[in-house]
Amino acid sequence: MRYFFFLFLLCMTGGCSKEKRISSPLIGSWKLHSFYRSPGGLSEWQVVDPGTPQYITFKNNGQYIQEPASSYGVDRFKIKNDSVLIFLLHNEESFEHHYQINNDTLTLIPPCIEGCAYKYLSAKGR
Repeated sequence: MRYFFFLFLLCMTGGCSKEKRISSPLIGSWKLHSFYRSPGGLSEWQVVDPGTPQYITFKNNGQYIQEPASSYGVDRFKIKNDSVLIFLLHNEESFEHHYQINNDTLTLIPPCIEGCAYKYLSAKGR
């Protein structure tokens, strides 16, 4: 009986419900620097307006934050492997993005037919 009480007490104090922490260079805040969109022809990287900064944050508990907020309803993420992210929406739907991290630059590549990508710079200390 004491064993079951101890096990119950351990679970109630968090021993059975610890959140899984994500360890990755992706964790942290990133500021949008440039984007690439091709409506079918050739395109070039376009630098965003520095007067309207946009940030994304990946927290080590799987929380995803976009500022300004997006209307897509993404609030969580999972790392599938070293090149694919899974974004999770409020309604439990999900979608994948390819990603690359090179030094302090994150490139997100959504599933676009015509070709698109977004480059973010690390916003450490934000």
